Amino acid sequence: MADFDLFYINLDQAVQRRELIEKSFADSKFSSRWTFNRFPAVSATSEMVLRAEGKLSGAYKGNYFSHVECVRQSIGRDRHLFMAEDDLEFCAETGPILEQIVDTVPEDSWDIIHAEITLMSARDFPMLFKLDRQSEGRKKVKLINLVGFPYACSGSGAYIVNRRAKEKFIAFMDSTVKNYGGRIDHPFDICLRGALKFGGLTGFLTFPFLTAPSIHADQTQAPWGAYDASVEQVKQIHLELINAFRRLVWVGYSPDKVMPDVLNRHGHEMLLMSERDKLFQKIMPWLMYLQYNAPYTDYNYLKFLPQQFDCIAAGKDSDPP
Repeated sequence: MADFDLFYINLDQAVQRRELIEKSFADSKFSSRWTFNRFPAVSATSEMVLRAEGKLSGAYKGNYFSHVECVRQSIGRDRHLFMAEDDLEFCAETGPILEQIVDTVPEDSWDIIHAEITLMSARDFPMLFKLDRQSEGRKKVKLINLVGFPYACSGSGAYIVNRRAKEKFIAFMDSTVKNYGGRIDHPFDICLRGALKFGGLTGFLTFPFLTAPSIHADQTQAPWGAYDASVEQVKQIHLELINAFRRLVWVGYSPDKVMPDVLNRHGHEMLLMSERDKLFQKIMPWLMYLQYNAPYTDYNYLKFLPQQFDCIAAGKDSDPP
């Protein structure tokens, strides 16, 4: 049985993020099979970033280099590598279920296992939420094949790199930059999604999710760019709602952590909306809810591994059937 190195990427000045993720790890009581380590993030002003060509901001380039260099430096250690960004939370099930997975699934059948992802389109949320309700009240965790995954997604907040796939991972990321003329034009999570989509890497997703965004994830460290205040406002509300959904389909789901305060701020009232926009805003929640309840939802296009993994806290905080 292989053990795990867990590295979380953290900027030197991000002290509160560091304290929260360290507390989350301690509270989640990982077994002795895990080491817990901080990887100092590559800053936007580092020489490595300043030398790098490409259209991305310095913050995004730093994030790219942080992930790649952490994996590169772990080559030679005969342990699986859990890569984590510093704005997530673990739960009591995170470690034990990941141990079940790597001890059960043949090691030569996977390169990456994501503990969570971000869906890019809200229209797909009901499909995944309904699948969560079919997971026996979060008593079982499934593995979904991400090769051919039908939903637009991204994310690099929490994933395991197979100990035997580290060189393969680095080779793909280095070739991606080389193919773009040495430029870093795409965020790391988009490159990782491309590796899975186009067959560079083989990967799976744990579902329900085994990690979730912490409160710090609602404040990005990578600015979107120079936009006017109304656009920034929309982007902020969108970010918080996406994170709320990720917490909703988390094994460690807790009602008081799902929606910090975004709905209480009535974000839609802050937007400039026409009468038709207002009617559309009233129609959409019902359409989404009915989509979730539709009896004809077909998951045949999702590919699951046959194994399912038991939660040690099965049934806690479960919704009624």
